[in-house]
Amino acid sequence: MDQVITCQNCETEFKGRYCPYCGQSIKEFDRPFSILIYDFMGTLFAFDARFFRTIKTVLLNPGRFSTDYMNGKRARYMKPFQFYVFVSFMFFLLLSIQTNRLIERNIKLAEGFTSDSLTTDSLITSTDQTLLQMNWHIDSLVQDSLRIESKGTKKKARMIASLSKVKSKIEKTLAKGGHTEGEERILQNALKMLNYPDAFISKLYKYLSWSFFLVMPIFAFWLWLFFRKKRKYYSAHFIYSLILHATIFLVFTLILVIKMIFPDKSVNWENYLYWLIPMYVWLGMKQYYGRFVLRTTFNFLFLGGVYTFSMFVTVIMVFLVSLYF
Repeated sequence: MDQVITCQNCETEFKGRYCPYCGQSIKEFDRPFSILIYDFMGTLFAFDARFFRTIKTVLLNPGRFSTDYMNGKRARYMKPFQFYVFVSFMFFLLLSIQTNRLIERNIKLAEGFTSDSLTTDSLITSTDQTLLQMNWHIDSLVQDSLRIESKGTKKKARMIASLSKVKSKIEKTLAKGGHTEGEERILQNALKMLNYPDAFISKLYKYLSWSFFLVMPIFAFWLWLFFRKKRKYYSAHFIYSLILHATIFLVFTLILVIKMIFPDKSVNWENYLYWLIPMYVWLGMKQYYGRFVLRTTFNFLFLGGVYTFSMFVTVIMVFLVSLYF
């Protein structure tokens, strides 16, 4: 016969392993440290198992996770919000690292290119002359790769020169004075952005990650307007919106990982993975809401346009906020 236990948190009497009132476990933590480590590893393994099962379901079966979750099959997966937070955190972390790498690379390139006696035109000309003076006996493949590298060098040189001109104009505008407080702040922050791009990008990503918490419920509202006859309550559409954004971040993260592992490849074949996103959204809508092909396609195109416009406005607002504050 099971022993009657008194919950130490809410003092409810019950039988079993968890309190039916507050949910607290009967586990005692005043135990040897080795047992605590064992319990911790068991919990970590369970989380990993749910995580990989969630990843597999999300990527290979669009709409299945949301359907199972709303049908009560929840224990086998991570919680939707937990999954979204984890994936979005990893995405923005890797995006920040990759962006800072590119910024550092361009800064080093700029330091090697810019000097008082060297202009952009002379740089581009010298690059071409260097290639013409090469008398090595190399095959056509190497020559093509050198031409591609030369074109990339020219583009970067022009970009550096353009940014230098913009910086010079901002400094001259600030020196003239006569600006309002808001204009002064924007100009100063723009100058800081050019001088310290990594700090600005970090702030931009922070605001952008926050903005998705605003976009997701708005997109869920549009889903509710179109599919409320299939799923009555707003919460069902919010769950789908949450999982959809987590999946998009997951694809973006996969692309970023490939770019970080193979930074110097000549063909960015991983960019084709972006086409998985519209395919995934369409398939997920069809399975989750159970509409016919034509109806699903119409809803997909309209909601895709609404979402694209919303994200465009959001990105502009986030950029302006990052520039002002």
